[in-house]
Amino acid sequence: MVKLIASIFLLALSATMVCAQQYDVVLQGGRVMDPETGADAVRNVGIRDGKIARISSEGLSGRRIVHAAGLIVAPGFIDLHQHGQDLPSERVKALDGVTTALELEIGAPDVAEFLKTKQGHSLIHYGTSASHVAARALVFEPRCLPAPSCLKADLRPIGPPRLTKSRTYRTGCAPNWMPVAWP
Repeated sequence: MVKLIASIFLLALSATMVCAQQYDVVLQGGRVMDPETGADAVRNVGIRDGKIARISSEGLSGRRIVHAAGLIVAPGFIDLHQHGQDLPSERVKALDGVTTALELEIGAPDVAEFLKTKQGHSLIHYGTSASHVAARALVFEPRCLPAPSCLKADLRPIGPPRLTKSRTYRTGCAPNWMPVAWP
């Protein structure tokens, strides 16, 4: 009987401790929006060790309380079309709630070099695609553009360009228009 009472007491004590958990930061009373779950309601968010530990309609206690009434609390936004990959641009993006900025339109001529230069020097997550423009310039005018390390061995033209009457391409740094079309 004593073991049963002790077990109930410990269970009640641990339940009280769970309810009274202290978080590092509490975002209090913000409109929580989560596209994945469809959540859209005023909630309190408890953050511990840099991670969301609890989302609740009940009050939460924390070492730091951020009053978020009238504000939206959402996961970090991803910008798929970010040209500015420097620190001032990243700072503005972070203030706008962007946590990942990707350069997916023009891309980088050398993805490995892009990643190397960004590692440890970025305020937010980053990424890029391989530059189609640089790859085309490398094929048409290889003397104008240093070949990225990732393209030196793998890039082979699919066939020689053939002359046409249209003037649709200006290649690399060629001084004249070079009318070309793929066969």
